[in-house]
Amino acid sequence: VENPITHFDRQPASEVYEFIISEMEQALNEVPDTQPQFGRVTKRAVQHFLAKAHLTRGYEEFAQPTDFEKAAAYADAAINGQPLSVPYGEIFAFNNDANPEILFSIQYDAASTLNGGAHQWDTPYGPLITGTSEGVFKQLRLKVSEYLWNVFGPHDNRFEGTFQIVRTSPYV
Repeated sequence: VENPITHFDRQPASEVYEFIISEMEQALNEVPDTQPQFGRVTKRAVQHFLAKAHLTRGYEEFAQPTDFEKAAAYADAAINGQPLSVPYGEIFAFNNDANPEILFSIQYDAASTLNGGAHQWDTPYGPLITGTSEGVFKQLRLKVSEYLWNVFGPHDNRFEGTFQIVRTSPYV
């Protein structure tokens, strides 16, 4: 870069969707069904993202007539008969990202991350509570809205499975 770039010409959303879908369809022909290492892209992961792309485009004014059909077909292919076998509260539990219901999970090498494997992605979405024993440090940058609190009804186990409501290790 020889000069600062201060703006980019935007492309119409219809072209962006076309590009994403064409790239994903090409990837579908190039990635393997399985990978020797967990966290590498497989056909099921690509099918999942193709389903999402067709589903979201299906609601746009530039939707293609077959978007919803393709979304359903790619979703069925990604699911591939996999039963729901992990309780909702355990799907995203700490150190449980290699379970059969996870189609794609980015894996980080501790040596390649700042702080030796620690991360900072949760701090903007607080309240992150850190510290030990009596010394507690709270970061309250972004909080959930009242609407989100009201989305979950009584006895809806998705709330407890999604939000951390007690202090646990390693999240002190």
